[in-house]
Amino acid sequence: MKISKVALCAAILLTVAIAPLVPRANATIGTLRWQNTTFSGTDSFYGTTVSAYQPGETASLYIPVTNNLGVSNINVTYAKVQMDWNGNYTASGLPIQIFRNGWAAVTLTFTVPSTSTASNYWDHNGELTVNYTIPGVSTQQQWFDSVPAFAVYSSDQANAQNLIQQLSAISTSFGSPCGGLGSSGFKTATGNADCQQAVQQYTLGSALYKAGNFTSANNALMNAQTDWNNAINADTGTGAQQDIGATLGSYGLLLLGIGGLIGGLAVLVYALKRPKELRALAASTTH
Repeated sequence: MKISKVALCAAILLTVAIAPLVPRANATIGTLRWQNTTFSGTDSFYGTTVSAYQPGETASLYIPVTNNLGVSNINVTYAKVQMDWNGNYTASGLPIQIFRNGWAAVTLTFTVPSTSTASNYWDHNGELTVNYTIPGVSTQQQWFDSVPAFAVYSSDQANAQNLIQQLSAISTSFGSPCGGLGSSGFKTATGNADCQQAVQQYTLGSALYKAGNFTSANNALMNAQTDWNNAINADTGTGAQQDIGATLGSYGLLLLGIGGLIGGLAVLVYALKRPKELRALAASTTH
């Protein structure tokens, strides 16, 4: 069946007339972020980037919404996150109105559950739902997205992760500068020895953390921190003057042997001098 030119023109005019009333796209939801975390970054135990909190803390999800629909305003009416431990959380402070080409941030918060509810032995995921309305459109619009990876840390895990971050910042001082006595490393034998111990404890603690032994990891990393501080204090306390023990290195035992020999010679000299002193004392007494 052929369509007349008149009908075709009428259809085109109708389309043009109603086009401004039809949304051209969904509202834009920007990058989701967990805020005020205990830790955010790559976690060696989970093998991925996570945002972590401790039980009892307030998790806060930042949800930026932009009205780029070409309509006068939209109203964000509802936002919900469903986490994989059967946690359902909704945002407060809604609805909010966003004018054309404007944006607003929706913040959704909830109290982080215990590790018995949300295990710390794997990272968690969740689904975000945002509802909004458009003037002149009767149906409610919805937007869905996955939230960034979420983790719940035990206290030992949180402290160990914190120490890893602190010690990794100075880990370039571990290794060769630690053992290279002189301008590039520790100036004292004590500082060098403490630094080497810090290297061992840091390496051990990092490996234990990656294996999921958070309590032992925390203990080893606290030892590493103490050893590192002792190394710094050893050099600072001596004005960074090089220790003779460090200079001699493996000859320390030889030095001790020489010291013993010198001590023996001193006793011998004293023994030889002693009869002369006694004779002189006797002569002075008879006079």
